[in-house]
Amino acid sequence: MDIALSLLMVVVLWRVLSLRYQRARINLLGQHLASLQLERHMETLTQGYTRAIQADDETRQIQVLETFIQTERSVAAQIQSLADIMQKESAQATSMGVLPFCVPYAERFFPALTRDFRELLRILQRGDRLRPAAAARRLLLGGDPLRHRVGDRHLLRRARRISWRLRQGRGR
Repeated sequence: MDIALSLLMVVVLWRVLSLRYQRARINLLGQHLASLQLERHMETLTQGYTRAIQADDETRQIQVLETFIQTERSVAAQIQSLADIMQKESAQATSMGVLPFCVPYAERFFPALTRDFRELLRILQRGDRLRPAAAARRLLLGGDPLRHRVGDRHLLRRARRISWRLRQGRGR
């Protein structure tokens, strides 16, 4: 019985630490995303790319993709802005775990298990110089779809909610 109780206490403590840690990370990202329109533009692009995929003719697909060039440029500019803002944050504040589950404060105790979010933004920034429509066209003609981990989607969803609340002036 003592082992079960001890194990339960460890699990509860782990969960409390994880929630606090994730809340701080989400708030940091939400503060920086509040002034940007990335979510709206990404939704527009996703819907447009879906329309292009559903088009029967390849020329029609290319026509649909080319209508989103301005939105792609806006996304690229906002990613540049986000990268510039995040460069001002400390390396510890912008490090993220590579494991598919949350290890609270891993950047302090296990730096080998983390990667720098600022570096990922720089890579994305360099990739934005390529035309995203060309990448989408390659996906249409064959290629592996992008895959996202469930935890990443959860964190992004929470960051979007916080970003929306900050824009509405509601705070947390």
